[in-house]
Amino acid sequence: MTIELMTIVLGIQVMGSSLFVACVVLGVIAIAVPFTLTPHDFIRDVIFFLASLVWLFYILLDSSISSVDSLGFVIVYIVYIAVVVSGTFTRRDKASAVGAPQTTM
Repeated sequence: MTIELMTIVLGIQVMGSSLFVACVVLGVIAIAVPFTLTPHDFIRDVIFFLASLVWLFYILLDSSISSVDSLGFVIVYIVYIAVVVSGTFTRRDKASAVGAPQTTM
């Protein structure tokens, strides 16, 4: 088995396992414990999931992984955390502004 073929097989396994987690595990959790998910949160998660898969596909096309490629995954994750945290604070501020009593002058 050549290095290029092993790289492609590894990439397919990683993509397949990520799709398994995204579809099957989350589906089972949704059936076991019903919850509501806002469209904003769903779209945000799908966009970052696809960004990670695109980055992985780029690395597979190159047939090698460098420290810069690895750092790319870390950067995607850090940006994801920043977006989630900032979105949480933004929604909390909007909710408190809507529920705050109005003052008149």
